[in-house]
Amino acid sequence: MINLEALKIRHRIQLRLLRLNQALDLRLRLITEFDTATDAIAARIQKLIDTSTTLSADDTAALQAEVNKLNLLGQDPNNPVPAALKQA
Repeated sequence: MINLEALKIRHRIQLRLLRLNQALDLRLRLITEFDTATDAIAARIQKLIDTSTTLSADDTAALQAEVNKLNLLGQDPNNPVPAALKQA
């Protein structure tokens, strides 16, 4: 009976660890997708800045500031995105 109880406890622990791993994987995928999306948005805005001849200097400066903010999102030294995550 004691072995059966130990096996039940072990099984419950394994299930909890599996759920935690799945939750972590999901969070990592979301971070990667968010990083990819912000990079794409920044690239599109930068392309607009580079190719537009109708933007005023103020508009160009404002848009460039937004591009810089988007580029800095994944580079926060207090909360860095792991290098392995960027490669995924």
